[in-house]
Amino acid sequence: MAALALRAHNDGRSPSRGDSGVMQPGDEISYVMEGEATLMLAGQPSRKVKAGEGFVIPAGTVHNAQNEGSAPIRLVGFYVVEKGKPLASPAAAP
Repeated sequence: MAALALRAHNDGRSPSRGDSGVMQPGDEISYVMEGEATLMLAGQPSRKVKAGEGFVIPAGTVHNAQNEGSAPIRLVGFYVVEKGKPLASPAAAP
């Protein structure tokens, strides 16, 4: 069995900022602390996430999040990845 690592990341995004697309080799578990964003996962409809809500992105799922509001968004994410693997890789937008 491969060794797993849990990594935490605190992210802040200004209005109109988003990723073009990203993919993690492990699961992402995130919690929105402030603001709201549109979450886009490959093969699923877009949905809004806002302060107080959490979400899970399964390993290997291409996704991005766009802050379309007028205030910054802050979230904390936890990533369960195989030890030695990158936290994320760029990918085409979902």
